[in-house]
Amino acid sequence: MKNIVIIISLFCLFASCNQTEWSLSSPDNQVKIIVKKEVSPTEPGTTLLFYSVTLGDTEVVLQSPLGIDREDEQFTENLSFVKASPVKLIDETYTLKSGKRLECRNHANEITLDFKNSNKAVVQLILRAYNDGVAFRYNFPETSDKLHKVVTELMTSHLILCSSPDDRLEKSEVMG
Repeated sequence: MKNIVIIISLFCLFASCNQTEWSLSSPDNQVKIIVKKEVSPTEPGTTLLFYSVTLGDTEVVLQSPLGIDREDEQFTENLSFVKASPVKLIDETYTLKSGKRLECRNHANEITLDFKNSNKAVVQLILRAYNDGVAFRYNFPETSDKLHKVVTELMTSHLILCSSPDDRLEKSEVMG
């Protein structure tokens, strides 16, 4: 029995290390951000991270690249998945000093995906899915007083502009 538990644990660990797709849904389950690790369409043998966003059953942000390079490390190619945090519910309110709506609510689900590069340097991709959109940011968990200069950030988004999920008006590439 003990051997079976060990084998199942090793299988689960191995399967999570080889995971190539992660998704996070909004609190109302209507918005979803999907992150995928795939072979580069232009450079066979190189893997890249991509994200897309859906609203209901409609893809509203087509597959777009993710990644960031610092002067001292690259986090755009051949990243290895390390771990994912449990999904955390964010539900905060705050008050603005002026504006149309003074009371605001920050309501989202959040997950952190850790990846490492070939030098074993770690980058965290922090994703949030709100009922009306998504957000992501990069974090470098190393502890150092050294300043790091970002030299490249992949920021191309392939948007589908629409007035409703059923009414696609045009496809557009922005921020390229």
